[in-house]
Amino acid sequence: MVSPSTIVATLYLTLLAFCCFAPPSTTTGVEAVAAVPISCNYTSFSSGAYEHNTTLSASKGYNIYWTVDQLVGVIYLALEVKTKGWIGFGIADPNGRSMPGADVVIAKVVNGVGSAEDRHTTGFTMPIMDSCGQDWVILNAEETQDTTIIELARNLTATDLIHDRSIPPGRVNILWAFGTSDTLGYHGNQNRAYTSIVFYGEDAALPIEDDQKSIELLMNVSLPTQMTTYITMAFELPYKTEGPAHIFLIEPIIDPGSAHLVHHFFAYACSNRTLLEPWFTPTQYAGIVPGCDLLVYGWGLGGNALILPKEAGIPLKDSPDAVRFLMLQIHYNNPTLISGVTDHSGVRISYTKHLRQYDASMIILGDSALSAGPIPPGLSNYYKEFSCPSQCTAKWPHDITVFGDWLHMHMIGNMGWGTRWDANNTFLGYTTRAEYFAFDKQQIADVNFKIKRGDRINSHCVWDSRGRSSATQMGEDSNEEMCFEVLFYYPAIPKFNFCGLSYMPQVPTICGSIRDLMPVANPQRPDNLANVNKTWGAPTPPCSTGASSRNNNNFEEEVVKRVEINIAADDDITTFVPSATATPIIIIDAKVDEEEVTRVPPVAAVSSGAAGMTLFGVRSLFAMMALSYVIIM
Repeated sequence: MVSPSTIVATLYLTLLAFCCFAPPSTTTGVEAVAAVPISCNYTSFSSGAYEHNTTLSASKGYNIYWTVDQLVGVIYLALEVKTKGWIGFGIADPNGRSMPGADVVIAKVVNGVGSAEDRHTTGFTMPIMDSCGQDWVILNAEETQDTTIIELARNLTATDLIHDRSIPPGRVNILWAFGTSDTLGYHGNQNRAYTSIVFYGEDAALPIEDDQKSIELLMNVSLPTQMTTYITMAFELPYKTEGPAHIFLIEPIIDPGSAHLVHHFFAYACSNRTLLEPWFTPTQYAGIVPGCDLLVYGWGLGGNALILPKEAGIPLKDSPDAVRFLMLQIHYNNPTLISGVTDHSGVRISYTKHLRQYDASMIILGDSALSAGPIPPGLSNYYKEFSCPSQCTAKWPHDITVFGDWLHMHMIGNMGWGTRWDANNTFLGYTTRAEYFAFDKQQIADVNFKIKRGDRINSHCVWDSRGRSSATQMGEDSNEEMCFEVLFYYPAIPKFNFCGLSYMPQVPTICGSIRDLMPVANPQRPDNLANVNKTWGAPTPPCSTGASSRNNNNFEEEVVKRVEINIAADDDITTFVPSATATPIIIIDAKVDEEEVTRVPPVAAVSSGAAGMTLFGVRSLFAMMALSYVIIM
């Protein structure tokens, strides 16, 4: 059954469209839903009508304002931009964080008429008009001498599952852009950006412990003038003076003076000081240092901090199975051979002596040995799959809980995901899935699932090599490729750091350390190749809605009919007028059983031009109607 919140939100937006939009005779097609003359505005823009606001770009004059009504399931959004051209705003792929895979609204004011178009993107190309309905409702449009203001509303939950993205609680990846004319076209390098916003709910803020201490481990190295450089350096942690303790936060520190050259880095735990003596100064080296094969943290372009769950931490103590030394390995990419650059990038590690319930650790899945072979040129989807087989996980001493997943590829990476299977080869779900992988915006995805002993994990990578004229090798350079999936988990399994394809064809699977091999085929049991196809942004989908499987036109007719019946049948409907402290909503003059009922709205009011249909208290009315609408579903 459809959730009541989705029903209420859909009812609400349907009536907004019915009550305030221009008559169908003045517009056709999409604009019959999306366009509204300024004369139909319910009020002029007021920033104080919104609960939240932020400036996305002070230099470009791009400001947004919003209020979220969780009861109805609707977000009210105002875009105020210093331009007289089009305005773009979008919800990005949560795992891609870039333009491809974004749910976009394009809005503008032309000859006194505001319009909003629901679009989506599948690449760095012109956003495509949605074919399964227009979900953004335009409430107000204004244009001054140098500024355009568009006020909108839409469901929090996506109603078109193919071309729209939901707006969940917590931090959401967004993108914005604008043009200097009303004709939609390329925005240029300066009039666009990506960021993240908490529209409602709690932010995953950096944790704080009352006794926390932090230490920064930073490079101090003059970079050579060459395209690819790996610098490896060891650091000693205060395990003797501060341990036992738990590391609960690892943050990247990227030197702004060399950020354009820092490609990615790994931090490995080490325990044997004797083996590390040559490594306490920066050294050009790209391999794994003996005794340092436990990955603790990884960062790629656009990456984020590692936040440990409250029940787990990375152990810091004087013990061979704890972190006593850290090996930092940074990959620098310098294709234009810039000289004279010194780098001070690294990590900030925060720890507490309030020990947590579990020790945490990491496993690298996929092609950790970089032995998968070359990627042919000229292919839009070149696919590889790797297994951590059930025979390997069956050797674990216990099940694990995974709280983070990081997919890592290089410049031609296109898609990546992982699948989970039990010992009977029953599909359990995805570990994570990035249908629009962005090389320069990688991050650790927050996940929460268990892997039991005997389960199998298949890691998948897809590359787009159409821009390459020769084969692309697996390797360390930026122009080479990788396919890693890093799982962050607890409780820790000692000396188990790698699981995937090995470097020896006759013994094809790594299981444990990089030197622990087993003769199990890899992939052990390949997945269905249908998963290679993107499910979001399909060009000709059967339209899939989160609100109803009905035809959109019939759905709207039934909603309006149901509203009329409920209004006529309820003698006490006036009690649903919201108070002055209610969330800003649309209030309109109402007639109930032929009696005129008028209320002064808390924020703004508008009279409907719809013949024979006058409503009021829309927000509260929909909350009352949710159950009655379920009956006709």
